Amino acid sequence: MGQVETPLRSLLQELTSEYNETGVDPFEAYELLCLQLGKRGLWFDTYCSSSITSGGHARDNSLNMGEIIQKNTDSAHDLCDELFANGQLDALRSLEAVAVGKVRHWQQSDYMTYWLNVMARLPFTGANAAVRMDAARRDFQTRLDRAGVDMGVYNDPNLSADVRVGEYMRHADVFADVAQDRDSDPIARLVRLIDTDQSLGAQTENYFARVMGAQVMRVAVAHIGDATLPPGYPASQLEADITKIVSFGGHVFDTEKRTELMLVQQIEE
Repeated sequence: MGQVETPLRSLLQELTSEYNETGVDPFEAYELLCLQLGKRGLWFDTYCSSSITSGGHARDNSLNMGEIIQKNTDSAHDLCDELFANGQLDALRSLEAVAVGKVRHWQQSDYMTYWLNVMARLPFTGANAAVRMDAARRDFQTRLDRAGVDMGVYNDPNLSADVRVGEYMRHADVFADVAQDRDSDPIARLVRLIDTDQSLGAQTENYFARVMGAQVMRVAVAHIGDATLPPGYPASQLEADITKIVSFGGHVFDTEKRTELMLVQQIEE
């Protein structure tokens, strides 16, 4: 699927190095993203969410965490590449969260604060962008303190998801309040990729997207007639990866009978 150019993916990968070198916080990192997008004449309206550490290939107990992260990242990119190639996603308008690698000085709450900025599309561009960014950051921290969000619980990987989920959702609610009091212009849609129900971060992104009025989409299989996946299908590695995740009990899509991937709106039960 290499024919499709992915400048937003490349930019996020480049920015990961800059974030590490400069030690920026999540708000400063988002402001830098906006600056670089503006210089390149790019913007985005779609956010692609995927499990990185707690779903997908994490179901395979034979893998270490480094292997899990790499395989989940590769599978998410492969899935997006196919969606780009068949016109379900626009590579020039879609940000893939997995394209941001490890930022050494960030905790989990920092990553989420960064992505909530991205999903809210706060206006940190143009004149006085730094001033507006700083005001939003201070307002967010004040409201977090007032809401009593326990960041120690939030960032403790030794605690269960059931214990931490409340802090994640309150964190998202506080950010939504901050964004709605400003000239936020939320993303049009969130696309759920691989095994997102297993990830606290992805669950929070799904919740936040709905709070902000974005459409939530998932990947489905378009069956046309009785066609099956032909031998030597171009995305053979993607098929192998997804088949393995499904075999461990994960949810992505069925690889047995299909002709093409498509996006469908997710309906909450």
